[in-house]
Amino acid sequence: MAMQDTVRNSPGRRDVAVDSNEDPKDSLSRPLNTEESWVCYHFEVHARKCVYCHNSFEVHRIHEQLCEVGHTLSQSVAR
Repeated sequence: MAMQDTVRNSPGRRDVAVDSNEDPKDSLSRPLNTEESWVCYHFEVHARKCVYCHNSFEVHRIHEQLCEVGHTLSQSVAR
């Protein structure tokens, strides 16, 4: 099953297509609005001083978990 199909068929997930072969630099994006910017800021401030969240991509990559606060903030970022 392709990554794209896995995301689309996951229960509780929105119908989102993910192409893991796409270079992020080549995709289009928009500027963050004020609320989105503040949510990201709060996660970044937390992650700078938290040993569990300091390198959040690495935590995700090795299938570990962020701390409880970092996890809650990351869910806000994702929304």
